[in-house]
Amino acid sequence: MLLHAGPAFLLAPPPRSAAPSSASPGRSRAAAQSSPSAAHSGRAALRPAAPRAPMATATGEEGAGADVGVAEATQSFLLDARAYWVTRSLIAWDVSDRVTSLFLYASRNATMCMSSRVIEGYDTKVELQPEHDGLPASVTEKFPFISCYRAFRIPSSVDVAALVKCQLAVASFDAHGNSQDVTGLQLPGVLDDMFAYTGPLGSIFSEEAVSLHLWAPTAQDVCVSFYDGSVGPLLETVQLTESNGVWSVSGPRNWENRYYLYEVKVYHPSTSNIEKCLAADPYARGLSANGTRTWLVDISSETLKPLSWDKLATEKPKLDSFSDISIYELHIRDFSAHDSTVDCHFRGGFSAFTCQDSAGINHLRKLSEAGLTHVHLLPSFQFGGVDDIKDNWKCVDEDELSKSPPGSDFQQAAIAAIQEEDPYNWGYNPVVWGVPKGSYASNPDGPSRIIECRQMVQALNRLGLRVVMDVVYNHLYSSGPFAITSVLDKIVPGYYLRRDTNGQIENSAAVNNTASEHFMVDRLIVDDLLNWAVNYKVDGFRFDLMGHIMKKTMIRAKSALQSLTVDEHGVDGSKIYLYGEGWDFGEVAQNQRGINASQLNMSGTGIGSFNDRIRDAINGGSPFGNPLQQGFSTGLFLEPNGFYQGNETETRLTLATYADHIQIGLAGNLKDYVLISHSGEAKKGSEICTFGGSPVGYTSSPIETINYASAHDNETLFDIISLKTPMHLSIDERCRINHLSSSMVALCQGIPFFHAGDEILRSKSLDRDSYNSGDWFNKIDFTYETNNWGVGLPPREKNEGNWPLMKPRLENPSFKPAKDHILAALDNFVEILKIRYSSPLFRLTTASDIEQRVHFHNTGPSLVPGVIVMSIEDARNDTHDMAQLDKNFSRVVTVFNVCLYEVSIEIPNLASLGIQLHPVQVNSSDALVRQSAYVATTGRFTVPKRTTAVFVEPRAEGDVIGGSPGAGECAAGVVVGVAVRRRAGGLEQLRVVGGPARRRRAVLAGAAVARAAVGVAGALARDDGAAAGRRRGHDAEVGGAHGVHVAGARGGAAVAGAAARWRDAHRHVEAVDEADVVEVLAAGARRGERDLDERDGRRGAAALARDVARAAVGRGAGEAAGGGVGGAARARPERARPGPRRRRGEAGRGRRRQVEPRARQRRRARAVQRAHPHRVLARVREAERRRAVHAQRCSYACIQPSRR
Repeated sequence: MLLHAGPAFLLAPPPRSAAPSSASPGRSRAAAQSSPSAAHSGRAALRPAAPRAPMATATGEEGAGADVGVAEATQSFLLDARAYWVTRSLIAWDVSDRVTSLFLYASRNATMCMSSRVIEGYDTKVELQPEHDGLPASVTEKFPFISCYRAFRIPSSVDVAALVKCQLAVASFDAHGNSQDVTGLQLPGVLDDMFAYTGPLGSIFSEEAVSLHLWAPTAQDVCVSFYDGSVGPLLETVQLTESNGVWSVSGPRNWENRYYLYEVKVYHPSTSNIEKCLAADPYARGLSANGTRTWLVDISSETLKPLSWDKLATEKPKLDSFSDISIYELHIRDFSAHDSTVDCHFRGGFSAFTCQDSAGINHLRKLSEAGLTHVHLLPSFQFGGVDDIKDNWKCVDEDELSKSPPGSDFQQAAIAAIQEEDPYNWGYNPVVWGVPKGSYASNPDGPSRIIECRQMVQALNRLGLRVVMDVVYNHLYSSGPFAITSVLDKIVPGYYLRRDTNGQIENSAAVNNTASEHFMVDRLIVDDLLNWAVNYKVDGFRFDLMGHIMKKTMIRAKSALQSLTVDEHGVDGSKIYLYGEGWDFGEVAQNQRGINASQLNMSGTGIGSFNDRIRDAINGGSPFGNPLQQGFSTGLFLEPNGFYQGNETETRLTLATYADHIQIGLAGNLKDYVLISHSGEAKKGSEICTFGGSPVGYTSSPIETINYASAHDNETLFDIISLKTPMHLSIDERCRINHLSSSMVALCQGIPFFHAGDEILRSKSLDRDSYNSGDWFNKIDFTYETNNWGVGLPPREKNEGNWPLMKPRLENPSFKPAKDHILAALDNFVEILKIRYSSPLFRLTTASDIEQRVHFHNTGPSLVPGVIVMSIEDARNDTHDMAQLDKNFSRVVTVFNVCLYEVSIEIPNLASLGIQLHPVQVNSSDALVRQSAYVATTGRFTVPKRTTAVFVEPRAEGDVIGGSPGAGECAAGVVVGVAVRRRAGGLEQLRVVGGPARRRRAVLAGAAVARAAVGVAGALARDDGAAAGRRRGHDAEVGGAHGVHVAGARGGAAVAGAAARWRDAHRHVEAVDEADVVEVLAAGARRGERDLDERDGRRGAAALARDVARAAVGRGAGEAAGGGVGGAARARPERARPGPRRRRGEAGRGRRRQVEPRARQRRRARAVQRAHPHRVLARVREAERRRAVHAQRCSYACIQPSRR
């Protein structure tokens, strides 16, 4: 029977939900179906090319259709497969010692049946001999779960390559010849042993020819069918030839851009028949809509590349260490589906990321400029569950839904009615791994999906964000020979999918679990990763249910990716980061199928795994427990919500235990980090256990932990807090808890991970699993008008049991935040990101650094409940037991106070230090955090309620090991952004933000200027020159003004060079005030602006010089709004000067100076500096005195290095 014929589609059978697993992270995928319903088992009639048929949603057919029903009656004995053909010469079966003989039966036409306990209809019968030595170590290592099975040897004369193409069975007999048992065979072991292949697969293009290669060792015949376009009729069929399990054919170059399918004649164990299946190419690089046909495309063709695509590797955002990574998890459709600032044709797709002035892009820009490094995109490959053809989509009337009450079930009913036909799904339904999803493209046929996906990656990179792709290699959407969305199981049935000991497909990962322990599955995964890394320049990969993949596959993937080079592949593989869900459950748990990529097993690999320990400690309970269970930040012990979690003593103990878990997480979740636990014992991270008995600490390096409080799975952070906190709590307090939870993640050692929208209080109306809840419940509003709270009760399927808890909350207007709350939450999130990237101490790269530098102070039996105090040390000039990492701060202290009241806590070890509130928080928009204080005499820290306060110890003059940077470092240029926020009355604040540590070379004219990091490079406008600078990763911004490295740092080098020359000419001056180098900076800026003007002519001399003067003068900049360099000089504040009295007429001369030409002003300033160096020194001393008095209020002293 010919299956999957052309463009005809199977009608969708009713969905089947995957069985939940209490060990899994709880995400549901689109429903899986193992066999079609009786009403839908027949083929749909062939249709004309137009109109296009909707996508079939059948997800698997393991049973045969009506045409094989009779055969099933006689062949049902082969519907299980309990024996394993493990090598060319060995078969393993769990039979008793009473079995004395075993026979192998084969039928090429699948005509075997059982009659009176006798097998009939076979072509070949082979007697097997017992192998008394048992299974060899190589087999038990690969298949540990069958290590106790008996082994039987196949005679060497048997043609194994021919037999694996047949219907197979083994039967056992006792000593009297009585039949004992009969079963089918699982073949992956013998296929790996005989047909493991490392040669070319997929389509290979040369100058004059195209060749196709398909691995299908069990196929009896393979040919390729070419079609006229994506929906047109069959043009021709070409036969492939086999060599050692690989089928191939070569043809002319004009095959390029044709659409094709493989026709595979193969025995399929799910039907016990020889089937002819039409399947897409597993190595496809292009597809038609819904993957009905493969598009034969040369992925390296120049016509598929966006402008400057081949140069993107050199424009990637800076990344010196994986410890510098921070991740923002985002669904492609969520990003723009409701964004009216995006072209309506681009909304919900790849191209929305290229709209540079959209609300969403502006939001990402804010986060990037605050330090965010990576955007993790939920699945973007070809997945099932969403039709690629937009004309087939059904959508709800959102205006009508918005009229319903916030606690109504009307909205969810409307969504559920169309959820299989709407444009929404998370995408964890893999069909073809190597091709972008058609529904995200403007046209699912042809090149659009390839070009637009590449443009998306390019646009995000130019925004300063690297791109992580969410890959789903642990399962497939469909299996069997019938469904259009089944691919791999049609080509080598029974090989790609993991089966249980009865031969049934494992479904613990949702449905149709894949088996990466099999050689060619492992190879396909690695090849696909290389495809995305090289052809789409993806910067990282997040592995869905990574624990269901073997550790060796992950190690091989990492090695293959890191071998990529810019010169050979156009990619720097050393910057590609891998992480995933290391949950250990299902058939792979406890290494039952081999050493899997679980959390504990991945220690030492440099591959990250999600840290559910810190998630559960922050929020309370787990995603699978009662939603009212409280945690460290949601009120446990301190503000109970009425749900009983124990008496006061017990809840206090639980709170202290959660604090231990969080502290280990703050220390990179290291297994060897030693913490004084709440009991007073010194314990390693691996010795502190979760409530389930698992070790809390399990990593060997900080880059192996992904710290998070929420993700796309389960509720958003705001929804979690809304469920777990007491009903009477105000929205202001809930917003503070939201930020406090995010700050714990942001300030951890390791890699922080944030769910998109948590920074703006995003809600899904309490939906715990929104994988198929439509745009309505998944909305993100980047205009900050709403957070999507109270849009109805969430869908019944996953939430109905908790509707009684949800309804009163959704209907309570006090739970809904206003726009001011959303904006305040965003400001706080941006500030905490800036703090993370203000010091490399928050991003330590090694376990030894963390163990040596990170300390916790409120520990042991006498700890203050609800308070965590963490300090991180750096080397000082009088201690050399550690390397110096931070040139600005010698110590940072972070206090997390989750209490509903202000806390004062004395830390004697931190007394008598020059600690002050972090400059970002000194100028915070949060009035409460500005009240945080430190008393040096006692080491007392005072922190307001529900607040994260960060304190720093700025380095004193000369407290820089190795001395201050000199003229040579200055000449390297400086990347400095100056942000000026003006009020009507003048300057509100000024900050100077340095670039990355290896590029940050402050314009130095003495130690005073070094501390302020005064300098300017390039322009401060969003223009083409700025964009060019940002593409090279040299951007920095605070409050909307940009400092950009432009034209190869020519502007910055000119400024730095001028300052260096001035410094060399005034070596006798110990230190120089910022105001005294205004002219020097301005002179360099004029050189820089000339370079800039030559580049794009966007910025005038006066504007650039004015910004230079503001950066240098600071306190007088507000008065220099229109004066350029001369105006800045006039705005310079008067200083009390020791020495000679003011000469008669000096005030008059000051008035005359206001009308003097600027050139004369500059000459006069230089003359004064040359003739009266003692005046300069006097100014310096007075400035030093004032700075000591007002140190905490010096906003320009905030040096914020970008990613190390």
